[in-house]
Amino acid sequence: MIKLKRWMWIVLILSIIVFGICIAYFAALRGLREFFYPKPMSLPMVVDKSLEDVLRDLDTVLSEKVPSVAIRLQAGLSSREIDELEKKAGIKLNDELRTLYIWHNGCQANENQNFIPGHIFLPLDAAIEQYIICKQQLKSAPLLQRIAFNIFAGHRKNWITIFDDLCGDGYFYDPDRNSNEGCVFYHFSEGGYYFFFPSLKNLLTAITECYRQGAYFQKSGSNLLEKDYEHSEKIFADFGTACW
Repeated sequence: MIKLKRWMWIVLILSIIVFGICIAYFAALRGLREFFYPKPMSLPMVVDKSLEDVLRDLDTVLSEKVPSVAIRLQAGLSSREIDELEKKAGIKLNDELRTLYIWHNGCQANENQNFIPGHIFLPLDAAIEQYIICKQQLKSAPLLQRIAFNIFAGHRKNWITIFDDLCGDGYFYDPDRNSNEGCVFYHFSEGGYYFFFPSLKNLLTAITECYRQGAYFQKSGSNLLEKDYEHSEKIFADFGTACW
């Protein structure tokens, strides 16, 4: 039988303790991540149209209902420009997100003009810059702060903002999730509220219907967008799933 020296026993015991702590930490991290960032139990059917048709429909409705929004949409990006932004951030957008930014690269900045009530359509280059800055800030943060972030907000670190409320909430794309896990969603952090979509087509169709049915509207003589909360919630309920 091999006899271990005292220091070997100490090293062995400490190694076991550290290993146990690591297992407990990652198990707790996974559990907390599932708590703070759940997956939808079920999702409605994907809209039965091509994304190109959905975007053409949205174009038409914006031009008719809110022309001040339509004229502020920026020209779309080329596939090559999107490739360069993906490479810069080290991420990969899905085909739907690429099609969105080929359609229009967000809206021109204007503090008095949103894309939908309370949210701007963030250009992809601005969304990528936001993503990179957050990564850099996390990397340079003290160890304890990084640990706390990973526990309570680590699920957010790869999110790409689509429609931004400029207060940390909005509509996001998570490149680490696939469509049936709700990779496109709305999040309101204060209430831990999520609203997941099975496809970007569902989100954009919900927005189109809100404008078409008057749930999103613009008062005469004003650029500010408003919404009928009850009506818009009923429309969105046909296209996605809420989750707390």
